[in-house]
Amino acid sequence: MLLSKGPKFAPSGKFNQKVLSRISMGFVSLAATLRTRAASRSQNGITWDTLPPIPFPPAHFFLHPKSDKTDQQVAAAFNIFMKKINEQKCLHIADNMSKKMWSALKELGQNKDINITVSDKRGEFVITTNAFYRESTILHLTDTSVYTKITKTEYNEEVKKFYGGIESVLKSWNKKTADRLTDCHPSKNTLYILYKTHKFEERGEKATPSNTKVRPIISGVGGPTDRPSWVVCTIISQLLQFVGCHLQNTNEILKSLNDIRGKKIKTEIFYESFDVESLYTNIDNEAAYEVVITKLKQHYAQIKWYGVSFRDIKSSLKTCLNFNAFVFNEQHYVQKRGLAMGSRLAPVLAILYMDKLESLS
Repeated sequence: MLLSKGPKFAPSGKFNQKVLSRISMGFVSLAATLRTRAASRSQNGITWDTLPPIPFPPAHFFLHPKSDKTDQQVAAAFNIFMKKINEQKCLHIADNMSKKMWSALKELGQNKDINITVSDKRGEFVITTNAFYRESTILHLTDTSVYTKITKTEYNEEVKKFYGGIESVLKSWNKKTADRLTDCHPSKNTLYILYKTHKFEERGEKATPSNTKVRPIISGVGGPTDRPSWVVCTIISQLLQFVGCHLQNTNEILKSLNDIRGKKIKTEIFYESFDVESLYTNIDNEAAYEVVITKLKQHYAQIKWYGVSFRDIKSSLKTCLNFNAFVFNEQHYVQKRGLAMGSRLAPVLAILYMDKLESLS
C-alpha cells in the first residue's frame, strides 16, 4: 500500500517550531548573501555579482557591513511571511497516511538488509537486497572496455592531477570567487545504479543481476569536478539555443507543433526521436571537446561569458573531461571512455556532439 504510492508521493508535513527556525535562518542567510553581493560589486573580473547565483556554500563566512536598505527589505519580507503563517495557523492539515502506513515506513527505515531506489524512469520504487544491488553493480563494472580498477593511491593521483590542471585557471579569477569554487576537501565521485524496470525480463524471485538492466550514474556531487564544472556548464549550456533539434521543455514542443499547424503546411511533417544505444559511453571525449570549442568560437559574441576568458573555459573543460575516477563499494575505478552519466557537463556535450553528427549526415 505504502510503496504503491510511488516516488512522487510525500507525507503531509507539519508546521512546527523546527520548520519555523529553518525558515528564519533562511532569511538571515538571504540578508548575508545580499550584503556580500553589494560588497563585491566594486571588484573587477569574475565575481559573485557577475556570475549567476553560485549554488555552493562559501569556504568562509564574511561579515560585511550592514546595509540599512537591504536589511529593511529582508525584514519587511519576513514580516509579510509571518503574517501569512499566523493567518494559516488555524487551518488543520489532514494526515495523508494511515497509522499502518507510518508503521510500515518506520519498519522499512529500520531494515538494513534491503535497498530502496527509484526506477530509471522514476515511476516506481525498486526494492532489492543489498547483496543483489551490489552484485548488479559489480556485474556492470566487469565491462573492461569501459571501466578498469585502480588503487586508492592512483585515485588520489588523479585528483592531484585535476587540481594541478585547474590551478592556473583559478589564479586568474577573483580570489573570493575562486575560493567559493574550490573544495579543498572534496568527497569521492561515487557510482550508483538505477534499475531499468521497463526493460526487465523477469521480476520478483526470478529476477537476477544478469537479467536486469541498469543505468550507471556517477555522482560528482561534492566531488573534485563539481564546482569548476558548474562554471563551464553555465557558459557552454548557452550554446543549446543554437541547436535546431533541441527542445528544452514540453511548452516548447507544444509551441513548435502549433507553429506548424498555423503555417498550414500541405506536406506531412512529423517529429522523430532517435535513441542512441549507450550514447554517453560511445561519445569520443576529444571529439566532443572540439565540437564545443568550435561552437564557442562561432557564437562568441552571442553568449554571456561572466568575466571568464575563452582560454580559461578551454582549460577547465579539458581538465574536467579528463577526470573520470570514482569509487563503488570501497573499490576505485576509472571510466576509460565516453562521458560519465551523472556529470554536469555530459548532457550538454552529448547534445552538441549529436548535433554535429546530424549536420554531417
